[in-house]
Amino acid sequence: MYRILLVDDDEDMAELCGFWLVKAGYDVKIVNGGKDAIDALIAESADVVLLDITMPDMSGEETLRRIRDNILIRDTPVFFRTGLEDGDIPENISELSPAGIIPKAEGKKMLLAVLEDFFS
Repeated sequence: MYRILLVDDDEDMAELCGFWLVKAGYDVKIVNGGKDAIDALIAESADVVLLDITMPDMSGEETLRRIRDNILIRDTPVFFRTGLEDGDIPENISELSPAGIIPKAEGKKMLLAVLEDFFS
């Protein structure tokens, strides 16, 4: 069973997404911010991180930058999962080598398809 760390400050969105992932057979841990994400990854590895870009405590961009700077967790695959429109996504995000960007608006079907493709 693949372990997914879901990072989103919107509790309702995180719970819904977590529900979809659990129903699809994934082991899911939900945290609501960047600092908690880094702490969770150091404590227990994940096969994939689903990371919101816009969060109040630490942006997704900064969170991924800190993940990449930490030798213990730097190779963890990270997908950004965002409600931002394409034009609003920071241009320098690609420099951090995310595994991809999944629009929240695409919903359950795309999220599960991307993960299924990633793990196959």
